Amino acid sequence: MTPKKSHILFIPSWYPSPLDIQNGVFIQKHAQAAAKHHKITVLFAYNSNKSSTSCEQDEDLTELIRTFKRSSFSLFDKVRLIMYYFQQFRKIKSIDIIHAHVWSNKTIIAFILSVVYNKPILISEHWSGYQYSIGFIKKLLMKVVFKRAKKILPVSYFLKKLMLNQGIKGSFEIIGNIIEKQQVKSLNDEIFRFLIVADLRDEIKNISSVIHSFQDLQIENCKLNIIGDGPDKLLLENIKKNENIQFLGRMKNENVLNEIAQHHAVIINSRIETFSVVALEALAAGKPLIYTNCGAPSELIPPNCGLSIAVDNSEELKIAILKMIKEYHLFEKNKLQQAVNDFSKEEISYKLKKTYNSILKP
Repeated sequence: MTPKKSHILFIPSWYPSPLDIQNGVFIQKHAQAAAKHHKITVLFAYNSNKSSTSCEQDEDLTELIRTFKRSSFSLFDKVRLIMYYFQQFRKIKSIDIIHAHVWSNKTIIAFILSVVYNKPILISEHWSGYQYSIGFIKKLLMKVVFKRAKKILPVSYFLKKLMLNQGIKGSFEIIGNIIEKQQVKSLNDEIFRFLIVADLRDEIKNISSVIHSFQDLQIENCKLNIIGDGPDKLLLENIKKNENIQFLGRMKNENVLNEIAQHHAVIINSRIETFSVVALEALAAGKPLIYTNCGAPSELIPPNCGLSIAVDNSEELKIAILKMIKEYHLFEKNKLQQAVNDFSKEEISYKLKKTYNSILKP
């Protein structure tokens, strides 16, 4: 007789949806990995410009995505969201664990559900906001919520340190994001192609510095492509004066992986990263990196996998761009791919299973 699978309710703050297909893809991959051993229901609702309902089911993974058209009263919108989560929780039934992802108001909803229905809660964290000063009331609320969590699961030791510095206490366990190895494609053409994949928020990703550096260098037979969208897209497009720099827009994850395979190297010029899925996806495709020492990348990327530079240093960036073109042939594809061995779907699935079982054991 097959034992009954435990039922885990994911309440993420970010998740792919029709309005943003890139948002929280790494959380969706966690849900897919967890569904190898457990029954997983993802509940994700948010306010938008129109109402819609989506329910996708694939064996033991169910994704319930609901959008509500915004009203003229923000308080009404917030109450409506809370009521929806409670209604769906009662419909779903037989929940064993509530697994919240990324601090937000939805984490507070997950906490309230945990208290009202006496369910264990654990919280995965990716958010880089712990680097900033957090107000007294918000910090107090965070401490209360995280104190109830059976486990706190930051994606890197760097993020754990940021959380500890904010006074967050609890039982920490590091579970990274899922990175699958890709087929390595040889690129023999004469044009050297760099790629950036990022949310276009220049304060964090510092893409403007890459554009300026690329234009200052004026390298022949070299292109820079940028995948993503965000609040600073227009600002960045206005900076671009070189026809060899192109914005490719937002893409589904599988299309992003295909683009990575078509480029020689990936640039991560961020001011802070708590993990950097893109960096490891590049290594998984056998592509070397130019990356800043901005937190987790320094922890996760072996020295022989790229060129590390200081944050906010355009001169080092320019030198690294020229060096990457000159020494690209020296990077060994199989060694680049070895860097992601600990982040396979099977490895993360096993870690999640072990964590859930430790919470559910008598």
